[in-house]
Amino acid sequence: MSNFESFGIKAVKANVVVGGVLGFVDPYADVDFFFVSELFVVPEWKRKGIGKALLSELESYLKDKGIGTMQLISIGYNQNFYGKSGFVKDSVSVLYQETGNIL
Repeated sequence: MSNFESFGIKAVKANVVVGGVLGFVDPYADVDFFFVSELFVVPEWKRKGIGKALLSELESYLKDKGIGTMQLISIGYNQNFYGKSGFVKDSVSVLYQETGNIL
C-alpha cells in the first residue's frame, strides 16, 4: 500500500496468517480518519473472533495515534458483522457506473 500512512495488522495462528486488516490515514480538513481498505479472514477461521480482534487491535492503535474515526465500504452481507462491531451507516452513498469491457 502506498497511501499516506498506510499500514496493516495480521492475525497469525500456528505461524500461518489467518486474517488481516489493511488501510491508510485519510487526512480530511481538520481531522484525520482511518480508511479500512481490506479486512479478511481465511474461510476456515471465520466466526472465531479473528475479524473482531483485528478491528479491536486497530482501534487501540488508532486511539494511540489520536485518530478517532474508522471508515470503510462494505458489501451487504458483511454489514451485520460491522454493525455488531460498532460501525454505523453515514449519509454517504457509494455510486458507480459500469463502463463495459475495455479492449
